[in-house]
Parts: sequence; C-alpha cells; structure tokens
Amino acid sequence: MGVSKDNKQSTLVEILEENLARKNKTVAVVNMDMDKRIKGAVRQVFPDVPIVADKFHVIKFTNRVIDLCRVAVENRFEIVSRSNGSWS
Repeated sequence: MGVSKDNKQSTLVEILEENLARKNKTVAVVNMDMDKRIKGAVRQVFPDVPIVADKFHVIKFTNRVIDLCRVAVENRFEIVSRSNGSWS
C-alpha cells in the first residue's frame, strides 16, 4: 500500500478510506502481513472482505515454529545422551 507517518490503526484506517474513496474501487480480498493494527484497520474498513496472510510471513512463522521444535528435540537428545541413554 505504501508508507504512512506512523503505524497507528487510526492512521491506517484513514489511509485505506482515502484511497478507497479516491479510486472508487471495490475490494474483493486483502493480502497482508498479520500485524494486529493492520488487520484491525482492514477489518474496520472492509468488514466482509476475506483476509489472506501473505506467503512470506506464513513461511517466516512456520520456520520459526520448526526451529523451536528442532531446538527442543536437540536439547532433549543432549539430556538423554548425557544420562544413561534412555528416554525417561
């Protein structure tokens, strides 16, 4: 969409409403980062429009969760290797 003076939800609502009115367009779907302020602004301006999380942020979140799981498994494996070798 662009750059705004701040990340306040009220500012984003204002920008969305101005752009919508100026271009006289309808919105069928919104693809966005899942930031709560942005999502809240989109919901306020477009209450019935489906929101789709953008691929980059979905993959970033998924990679973070996988990494946390990997670290937990590695830590568990280290505990078992230092002990008697059984999974207790």
